[in-house]
Amino acid sequence: IGTIADLIQYRIKNEKTVERVSSCNLPTQHGDFQLVAYQDVIGNEMHLALVKGEVDPEQPVAVRVHVQNTLHDALYGTIGRGWPLNDVMQKVNDMGQGVIVFLRQSESPRQMVQNIEALIREENQEVHSDDLRTYGIGAQILADLGVHKMKLLSAPKKFHALAGFGLEVVEYISD
Repeated sequence: IGTIADLIQYRIKNEKTVERVSSCNLPTQHGDFQLVAYQDVIGNEMHLALVKGEVDPEQPVAVRVHVQNTLHDALYGTIGRGWPLNDVMQKVNDMGQGVIVFLRQSESPRQMVQNIEALIREENQEVHSDDLRTYGIGAQILADLGVHKMKLLSAPKKFHALAGFGLEVVEYISD
C-alpha cells in the first residue's frame, strides 16, 4: 500500500506541470537576484522565482511563496497580506540567501472588485483560490531550484504532503 507522499513523488518524477523557460540576473533596489521564469503547462501561466545567493540542497534556505494580488503588489496595499513583496525582498537580501516564488494567479474582474470591497471594509482577507494545485506548482519550482529544507518566511501553517515533493519546513520566520 502506497502513501499520498509516494503518489506525489511518482507524479512529480513522471508528470511535471511546470517548465523552466528562462533566467537572468535582475538588479533591484534590494540587490541582485537571479530571476527564473517557469511556464505552467496546464494553466498556461508564467510564474517567477527570485533567487538570492547559491542554493545548497543540503542546507535550509529562506523561502517565501507569494501568490499574486494586483491590488497589493502593484499598489502596495498591506491589509490582509502578511508581508508585502517589497519587505520580503529586503529580508531575503539582508539574509544574503533565499528564494521567493511568485505565483501568478489569474484574477477575474469580479475577484478584483471583491478584493476592492474587502479593502473598503478593511477586512483582513482577499478572494483567491489556494488550491492544492497552487501548492504543487510552488513545490515543483522549489524542487527545480534545488531547495529541500526550508526556513519559511511565514507564520506557522500546516502543509500536507510536502514530503512528497522532497520538501521539509525546518523553521518559520515570522518577521
